[in-house]
Amino acid sequence: MIILFNVGIIGLVLLIGYWWANEGLFSSLLHLVCVITAGALALALWEPITMALMSGGGFDNYAWGIVLVGVFSISLLVLRVTCDKLIPANIQFPTWANVSIGGLTGSAAGIISIGICLIGSGFVQSTNEIMSYRGTGRDENSRGEIAKIGDPIWIDVAQLTSKFFSILSVGTLHPDISGAPLQQYNPNIDELSTLVRDSFDGGKGQLSLAPDAAKATMVAVSPEGMVVVQVTFNTKAKDFGGQLILASSQVRLIGEASGTNPPDIYYPMAWRQEVQDT
Repeated sequence: MIILFNVGIIGLVLLIGYWWANEGLFSSLLHLVCVITAGALALALWEPITMALMSGGGFDNYAWGIVLVGVFSISLLVLRVTCDKLIPANIQFPTWANVSIGGLTGSAAGIISIGICLIGSGFVQSTNEIMSYRGTGRDENSRGEIAKIGDPIWIDVAQLTSKFFSILSVGTLHPDISGAPLQQYNPNIDELSTLVRDSFDGGKGQLSLAPDAAKATMVAVSPEGMVVVQVTFNTKAKDFGGQLILASSQVRLIGEASGTNPPDIYYPMAWRQEVQDT
């Protein structure tokens, strides 16, 4: 199945590249700009829109993925229609330029588009694999350490997309008005999209929490560098069956970033429940 998954991704990228190569270099380049802009808008609006929709119900486990892909699709549609209206004529380039450069820019747009869709699919409650593709998760062979699971995909469109927008977030698209860059605030979203789904019973556990379901009440650091985070959960955090089920892959601690460098990411080593005296 993983071979079919790889063939499908490569086939879609080549198909999109071929389509825009036939449309011409200028149209292909214009579409790539629209895809990059739509992706930036989707990642910028993704969290506030999703948090506004979170209510503690069953839709919460699908909201993150649906909103990301939905905002990207709507933004791309609006940008494409606007560009077609404002720039109805094409610019003629030599055939070799349309086929070669136009094909490359079209393929780049395909990689980003498919990458965002793949990232979004990871934030939808389902099994922890898609056609035998697991991505990043808990390695059962090394005591649950976070690692790449299974065979790597031939063109990791999700990772390429995540790295591309992360680099833009500390460069050309740095949020100067407010907020932190994507690379510092929410790094490696391609890994996160498969980690959050690596939960109870092969991915059937709860994927998200309501905004007020948990609260970090204390953070302590030992002289050796161990970080202890005390978190209080209320009844909204309970999973199916009225229990709190939380995998170590679903929580991460992001370190403080320096300059344009990506921050360190840490995952829980152990869980302890506070026992109150009676």
